[in-house]
Amino acid sequence: MRLARIVPALASLMVLAAGPAIAQDDPMETQRCVWRCLANSPGAASAQYQACVARLCSEPAERSAWASGRTADGRGAWAGFRDPVTGYQLSWVCTPGRGPSGLVLGGPAGPAATLVIRVDGMIFTADFAGANGAFHAGFAADAPLITALVRGHHAELENSAGQVLMRLPLMGAGRAIGQAQAACR
Repeated sequence: MRLARIVPALASLMVLAAGPAIAQDDPMETQRCVWRCLANSPGAASAQYQACVARLCSEPAERSAWASGRTADGRGAWAGFRDPVTGYQLSWVCTPGRGPSGLVLGGPAGPAATLVIRVDGMIFTADFAGANGAFHAGFAADAPLITALVRGHHAELENSAGQVLMRLPLMGAGRAIGQAQAACR
């Protein structure tokens, strides 16, 4: 089964709970969260802004937004994160045995692109191709990027202009990716 065949199954399954926000260990990350809420609302006086800050920027650090599960067709597994601010989703998807595996990005509009993924300051690139309303890039379970996501603390996805598309806390990523990897052995 090709990774492109898993993408639609994942897209139908990957409706992660809006759930808890990013872990706020860094005061600047908290400020960036507040700015994102402001940018996505009518203004600081709005109820929408106040609710966003309360829901997304004030959560305890122990909570994680990473999840894992089986693909909708039951033939593969996934581990992923849904950004509660943008709604973008990044998942690692695999199929058992020597089947294809890789990252699936859902949400951003636009053509296929090479994105920069920073994990704790380390820079990786991923060539995302479009498929069925989502983008995918092949990465084996033991690829350096996947290992960095499992062991890291924070990641960001950037487009070629350097604009951050998504920020990902990695607390809980190791457990979620490990569960998906175990399901695909």
